[in-house]
Amino acid sequence: MIQKSFEQEMLEAIDERNKNIEAFGESMESFGKDLDEFGRAFNKGMDKLDKQADDLLKLITMPEFLKGIGMKNHEIRRVQGKIGRIKSQSSVK
Repeated sequence: MIQKSFEQEMLEAIDERNKNIEAFGESMESFGKDLDEFGRAFNKGMDKLDKQADDLLKLITMPEFLKGIGMKNHEIRRVQGKIGRIKSQSSVK
């Protein structure tokens, strides 16, 4: 009788362990899906940010904009030259 209850307890413990392992596996699968979704959203956001940064750079290096904020022609050429060097260095990397 004691032996039977011990065996029953062991079987129940094994069943509980198996349920916990299965639940953990399901949680990890769900976490993986959530992580994939986050990665896609993050990449999409970074692409938008990259485009906005490019558009802003184009705007602030337009001669009309630079003249509008009071820059002289030689200052405009210097700014555009520096931007050109930065762009060429970043495209090499």
